[in-house]
Amino acid sequence: MSDTPNAPQVKAGTGLIDLNKIWGAFRPVLAQNGWTDWTISKDPSADLTAMTDMGNARTNNEDAHAAWRFWPGGDLPAFTVLLIADGVGGEEFGEVASNLTIRTLSMDLIRIALSRHGAPTADDVKSSLRMAHDLVRSEGARLDSFDRMATTAVVAVLDGCNLHVTHVGDSRAYLFRQKKLQQITHDHSLMAELIRLNRIQPEEARTHKMRHMVTRVVGKDEVLEPETASHVIEDGDQILLCTDGLTDMLEDPVIEKILQDGASVPDRAARLIQAALSAGGRDNVTVVLAESPARNVGSASQTPAGALAPALAICHSGRVCTYIRKDKR
Repeated sequence: MSDTPNAPQVKAGTGLIDLNKIWGAFRPVLAQNGWTDWTISKDPSADLTAMTDMGNARTNNEDAHAAWRFWPGGDLPAFTVLLIADGVGGEEFGEVASNLTIRTLSMDLIRIALSRHGAPTADDVKSSLRMAHDLVRSEGARLDSFDRMATTAVVAVLDGCNLHVTHVGDSRAYLFRQKKLQQITHDHSLMAELIRLNRIQPEEARTHKMRHMVTRVVGKDEVLEPETASHVIEDGDQILLCTDGLTDMLEDPVIEKILQDGASVPDRAARLIQAALSAGGRDNVTVVLAESPARNVGSASQTPAGALAPALAICHSGRVCTYIRKDKR
């Protein structure tokens, strides 16, 4: 599979999901719906990417991520799903929670898309997150590590010009519009609460000894309460999902400068990660980045006559594969 030049590489490990494993999870669900015959394109995507790096100080990667675009078929337009999670609990426990969450979300959301013949709704995402929450809790109990297994999660669904973002924890989603970065998720963290109460200033939170204490995560409390927000996307917007390995290292002006560069989306994402590493790279750093206009991502009916229609593009760790349907529904 083609790699983006200088793209960060995910740590190898049998417990970590990768592009092939995401496809392996999708394929049985697609086959159940009659989509069985495929060919593959490894051409890079100009407007969608997902990358991660272990960082300079860690020996494992507790972040998990994926980005995928699905064409439901017929005259229905494509939609895009961006996913990111940052494991909590240390070592393999956070790793298990984040990877299980991304795998569960991907499989359930593609199942919903096939049943609905269109993009999952915000309520669908919340339901899928709660499913992941229950699975992480069950796995924590099975491994006798219930108090040590949890993860943040951010899910963004880009459907035409509508963006629906659902999250728990302090991993973030940003909207970059007209050279200005706007955080569109609210941190579920102790620092965010102290700032809201005017107990500390935002600049103090960056170095506070309890800055990584999250107040809402997948896998901990008996009931999960995700937060959801919707936005209308404009031409030229960029949607950035990232873990705190990026935002702890880089101030907003640095991120803005990189995002307004004329390079491709994969190049911008790689530059964001490299900048975080150069600034210290104290944590795992993961970036999922998509560029509008989503409406330019057309339906299969817009494919030139005689050409095979794309059905599913998956981005992971700086790589992308587009699976193209050869069979007819």
